[in-house]
Amino acid sequence: PLSEGQSRYDTYELSGKTPNIASSGVTAGVEEDDPQSANINFYALTPEDNLDILIISLPLTMVRSGAGASIEGLHLTLAPPYIFPAFNGFVGKGRVIFNEAGTQPGSTLRGRAYGTLYGGDGTGYGSNEIENGYGASAAAGELIINELAAKGDPLDWVELYNATNREIDLAEYMIADDLNDESKRVAFPEDLVIQPDQYLQIELDKKGWAGFALGSDEELGIWTRDGTLVDQVDWEDGQSPESYSLARIPNLSGPFQTVENPTPGVANASVIAEWLIINELAAKGEPLDWVELYNATNREIDLAEYVIADDLNDESKRVAFPEDLIIQPGQYLQIELDKKGWAGFALGSDEEFGIWTRDGTLVDQVDWEDGQSPEDYSLARIPNLSGPFQTVEDPTPGAANALRTAVVEEENIAPTSFHLYGNWPNPFNAATVIRFELPQPQPLYLTIYDVLGRPVRKLHAGEVISAGVHQTVWNSRDEQNKPVASGIYIYRIRSNDTVHGGRMALIR
Repeated sequence: PLSEGQSRYDTYELSGKTPNIASSGVTAGVEEDDPQSANINFYALTPEDNLDILIISLPLTMVRSGAGASIEGLHLTLAPPYIFPAFNGFVGKGRVIFNEAGTQPGSTLRGRAYGTLYGGDGTGYGSNEIENGYGASAAAGELIINELAAKGDPLDWVELYNATNREIDLAEYMIADDLNDESKRVAFPEDLVIQPDQYLQIELDKKGWAGFALGSDEELGIWTRDGTLVDQVDWEDGQSPESYSLARIPNLSGPFQTVENPTPGVANASVIAEWLIINELAAKGEPLDWVELYNATNREIDLAEYVIADDLNDESKRVAFPEDLIIQPGQYLQIELDKKGWAGFALGSDEEFGIWTRDGTLVDQVDWEDGQSPEDYSLARIPNLSGPFQTVEDPTPGAANALRTAVVEEENIAPTSFHLYGNWPNPFNAATVIRFELPQPQPLYLTIYDVLGRPVRKLHAGEVISAGVHQTVWNSRDEQNKPVASGIYIYRIRSNDTVHGGRMALIR
């Protein structure tokens, strides 16, 4: 794109400033793994020979003259020798506007794209132009809607975050449960102030100041007094049920997800938790039941500071860990439970398990029913560390969880051909799921490569996989079970004479 001379972009602004660019180029085409999506990739070579890359995606049907479409994407930087990209943010709240466009090969595309950068690792060209690392829009956004509950108890609520380095008077902003009807926007109360780096929970009452309560299929927005949209969220029925919330995962920068444990007034728990993660357990272990804990901090943890129990409500059943039991940063630690031993209990087939700090703060929990953890199986978080607990056929105590293939879906509807659905999420932080379907039992090969084509991990190496829809998890580790670096990775899946593949971005 930098040498052919047939594609370019004329202006480029980041936080209102124009970076110094030596040359630029653009490529556009249909997404390899999703023929209904289009990609537009913007490249800029800086005087320092860094390659600045903006990747945006949009529906293929919107690539037409005069059309406008919402976009999502990534902002990356590659320094020589152009192997490992630095992640400079997700692109959100953006649109592409086409003056001229078409989807046939050789079609001319002219237009403009704009959006807001969220997150980023704070490294790489252009990152110092972003107002902050939390996703506030330099043009409008100083507040972030970080979490909300549409069926709160007793009131619905929204959590806001001040992403600036100054206090914000919320009287300067408007709020509404409708993104289009300006007449529904109401002002915040006077003297309601949010400090820098503060998480503020605001309760909403249809009889109170806001004039509305949130519904199960709803939307919420915040605007400045002059009508500039600051942040918004739109959800559907079932995404914010009672006792749950909608929260940005990762905290502040990610998309909204249904969260089982709301955290109003504090950061949202995500893949990288604050303390310990219950990552796997076996209720009918051999010879003992066991639980696997993961230290998600950057320091060693003395487990003597914590207590565990097989009852989430009865405090009298909580027992302390033995003295001198340490878990190192990034360590998976298997702990065997014996009703005659230190823990004082063994896990049952219809049970619950929790871990607390000594002062009674719940750190993590799991609750399962009869049949979910049978003999020789375990309950494990899929994807590893971040996902919900699932019944796993191959327990991995002391190591990351890897669900080789999931239970066949839609057993009564046999696939007629090999099909690769791609991987999700993409980009991903700790683990991603590659989903595919097979028309009949056959050997399968699935390998992860780096951008230089070097094998990183073999997820399937010719074992016969049954017919049906499957999914395989890659936990972003190599063959030696060591975490790999952030970057772009390629996966290739081969079954008989059929070969498919895709790209994915790992962002740590």
